[in-house]
Amino acid sequence: MSGVENKTPAPIGTQIRLLRKKRDLSLEELANRVGTSAPTMHRYEGKWDKYSLPTLKKIAEALNADIEIRLIARGMEILSDERIEDKPSRSRLLATIKGLFWDKILLVEDLDTYPLWILKRVLMEGNLEQVRACVAYYGLPFVREAVAERGVDPKTRVFWTAVLEGVN
Repeated sequence: MSGVENKTPAPIGTQIRLLRKKRDLSLEELANRVGTSAPTMHRYEGKWDKYSLPTLKKIAEALNADIEIRLIARGMEILSDERIEDKPSRSRLLATIKGLFWDKILLVEDLDTYPLWILKRVLMEGNLEQVRACVAYYGLPFVREAVAERGVDPKTRVFWTAVLEGVN
C-alpha cells in the first residue's frame, strides 16, 4: 500500500481536542453540538478509549471532520521472533502469569499438567507480556491451538487469530 504511512496517529482524544481548538470551539460548545455534557466531552478528549462509532460520527460532524478507520497489522511486531525472549523458566513463567489465577493457587507443575487451561486464561485475561511469555514457553503452534479451543470467547479468538496469522 504505497502512500499509506505506518506512523501511529495521535490518540483520538488528542485529535478531538486539537480539532476543537483549531475550530475555536469551547468544550461546552462542542459538547452542545454533539449532544452531550462538557464533562463527558472532557473525558473524550482525555484518555477515554471506548468510543462507539455513533459517538465518533457525532463528534466528527460537530467538528466538520471525517473519520478514517485503518487496520494496522500488529501481529508481526507484537509476537515476532525478535520480540520474544528465550524460553522462560517455569518459575519465571509462573511469576509472570500467577495474578491471572485468582480462583486457584497456580503451582509450577500446573504449567505442564494443564497447559491449555492456562493458555486460554492468559489469552482471554492476560496482557501482552504474559502472552509473550507463554509463546516463548509453550511455542507458537501450541498457542495457536489454544486460540482455537472451546472455551475461548469469540472476540478473543478473532483477535488472537488475526495477530498470530502473520507470525512464523
